[in-house]
Amino acid sequence: MNNKIKMPLPNGDSICAEINPDTEYKEIFVYLETKEGGLQDLAIVGADYTYPEDASGPKVTNDKFHVYVYGSEYDECYTESFEIGKYKEDE
Repeated sequence: MNNKIKMPLPNGDSICAEINPDTEYKEIFVYLETKEGGLQDLAIVGADYTYPEDASGPKVTNDKFHVYVYGSEYDECYTESFEIGKYKEDE
């Protein structure tokens, strides 16, 4: 299964999205792949997790999502994070 989407840009770079290969984490990485082969993280979007005290691994909380944004070209760490609740349709 190919888990990478690549969208070429006019300048030769590409915006890419890839499913986290660690199947315990349900998230997608969004990043820039330069024409020279460099990578720059843009965002991580995925299910929100809790971590049980028994260290059995992350547990997905089905009603929330997390977004980590890499908003600076000068830093390799994310600069902002958001927790987003699941939208509830009117009945």
